[in-house]
This record gives sequence, structure tokens and C-alpha cells, in this order.
Amino acid sequence: MDAQQFLAEFGHVANAPGGVGRLRELVIQLAISGRLVERIESEATASQAIEAAAELRHAYEEELDLRTTRMHPPLHSKPFPVPDHWQWTRLEQICLYIQRGKGRRFQL
Repeated sequence: MDAQQFLAEFGHVANAPGGVGRLRELVIQLAISGRLVERIESEATASQAIEAAAELRHAYEEELDLRTTRMHPPLHSKPFPVPDHWQWTRLEQICLYIQRGKGRRFQL
């Protein structure tokens, strides 16, 4: 189904029994597969973005004198396929700071 056909049939799909739920599933599938937006070739690759995030996290930990984040092993299984220009990684590798749901205490 292309964009023109989708827009032409949108009213029929939305008004059908269970149509709104099906539209939600479609949007989620398009988001997961990376088909909601066009890829900009000039952007950094996924591995470059992950490396940049690791550098930022390390600088943040040093600046605030935090303990270094304990990394888990890399992911070996992929729950679902993603576009070739995406990369599976763990959340701790791209976040500045994670501490089991607790926030860092700051002195005012």
C-alpha cells in the first residue's frame, strides 16, 4: 500500500471494526522498521552515534565524579529486524546516567 492509496482508504479503515487499533499497529510497525521518515545520508552512522554517546557519558561521569557505568555484555539476539542503517545496543550505552530509578541528589 502506497501513501496515496493509504490516504484514500483512511476513512474506511478508521471506521471499520477494530480499525483504529489496526492503524496504531501500522504506525508502530512503520516506526520500528524506520519507514516513517527518509534517511538523511549526511547523518552519522549508528555506530558513530553510539561512540559519541559513550564519550559524552564518560565526560559526564568525570565532571560529576560519578562511578563509571557498569556495562552489560553486548546484545547477541535481535528481538525483531531493523533497517540496515540501525544498530541494536543497550540503553546504558547511549544514556548519560542510569541508576535503578533513583535520581542523583544535587545540592542547591
